[in-house]
Amino acid sequence: MIEDNMKIATATAAILGLAVTALYSTLHAQEESRSVRDGVYTEAQAKRGEPLYKRECASCHGDSLTGGESAPPFAGGAFLANWNGLTLADLFERIRKTMPLDKPGKLSREVNADILAYVLGVNGFPAGKTELQHTANQLKQIRVEATNSESGNKKKVSRRLRGLNPTLSAIISRLHVFANPLWNLYPSSAALPRNGSTWIFA
Repeated sequence: MIEDNMKIATATAAILGLAVTALYSTLHAQEESRSVRDGVYTEAQAKRGEPLYKRECASCHGDSLTGGESAPPFAGGAFLANWNGLTLADLFERIRKTMPLDKPGKLSREVNADILAYVLGVNGFPAGKTELQHTANQLKQIRVEATNSESGNKKKVSRRLRGLNPTLSAIISRLHVFANPLWNLYPSSAALPRNGSTWIFA
């Protein structure tokens, strides 16, 4: 009997461990994906980017980033509409490969990152504590969002967590059938949260 209980206890720990791992993976994946509204550049970086923009970009895109006869704007509704839903990697590579017009690709990645930080600042996106990086893999994690979708992201996380709850509830119910002594740790499926945010076991 004791040996059977030990086997069930081991299985319980393994199953719950997998469930917790799945939950963590869901949250971690959400955290890795950020937006331009999450403070992805610093004020100092944007200040470095301002004179660089004026020297390398303003002749085509305008001093106020509103565009010119042959160049699109870098600020305002039209700019945000064009890039909304894409990543900073998309915008960064467009800048790096096609600008400046007289010699595309001449600017270093560091310079382009500073210019992009300035562009983000002009568009009203908040500064943060970490400078905008200049590698494609890092920039791919940052979305361009024309409007604040923080509440929408929270709802997505909540739905994902709620999607895991029935699975955990089913696992615990199955274990209960075997009269596992560890069931005292999990008296009922009511211990599972209804809002998908806080995990509490009595």
